[in-house]
Amino acid sequence: MQNDPPVIVATQIGVIGDYIDQSQVFRDDILNLTLTSTDYDADSVSYYYQWYANGLPVEGATEATFNVTLVSPGSVIFCRVTPWDGYSNGTSVDTASITVIDAGRYESVDLSMFLRMNPTQMYYFFGLMFATMLLAAISDKIKKKEIMTQ
Repeated sequence: MQNDPPVIVATQIGVIGDYIDQSQVFRDDILNLTLTSTDYDADSVSYYYQWYANGLPVEGATEATFNVTLVSPGSVIFCRVTPWDGYSNGTSVDTASITVIDAGRYESVDLSMFLRMNPTQMYYFFGLMFATMLLAAISDKIKKKEIMTQ
């Protein structure tokens, strides 16, 4: 009886603990790759992972998770995944490429400017900041819902 190799149907990269916009990540993010695959023989499928930066393999980056601090800001990263059903490899699939931006997701903020604000300025500043955060949260929920329905 001939074995049919497994097939990767879909890949999804996400930032652990946050949402990713699918085109760029911050230099301090940790990524997680999830997969959907099928094996026509109903064999159990495992995966071989290799992350790449600027077209070159990242040494030691062979898991589903990837710490972006392993590469330089400006790098373009992707993961090549090969499915294995215990008998043969399936066709390798490359994820979409993502650019590492030169900023941390959780940068420190200089709060000394608040000491120089009068109460009216602080009221407007914090009101604008709250409105911006609320709009960003709503936008993220809409984006997540769009991705889930695709």
